[in-house]
Amino acid sequence: MTIFDFLNNILHDKKKAELDISDYSLYSPYIINRFLSQYSKDVCYVVNHTVNKHCDSNSDKEYHYSFLTNALPKLKKKFIRYIKKNKDKEQDYSKCANLHEISKREVDLYFKEFNLNIKKYE
Repeated sequence: MTIFDFLNNILHDKKKAELDISDYSLYSPYIINRFLSQYSKDVCYVVNHTVNKHCDSNSDKEYHYSFLTNALPKLKKKFIRYIKKNKDKEQDYSKCANLHEISKREVDLYFKEFNLNIKKYE
């Protein structure tokens, strides 16, 4: 089983699956709680107010899994939009840095601080 199989079983299928010894290494309560909290606001509330209080991080993985399957209702399948870090486009400040005789890091700082458009200065 993969983590996504565990999540589908907890949220949608509600089958009483027994964890094998090989599944213990794949099942991480922290990762499961993190994915569940991103499913919806209601599930996040349940995870924060029940699971985090009753199932500490050192508890049995099988107990955590059975607690989640019993605590959460059967939900519709939907795509979970994961929170990702915004990647800034790497700008080339070398022309502007050479023109004003300052470092690229300082030019980057000025452009970000004052919300300047680099295209005007190239």
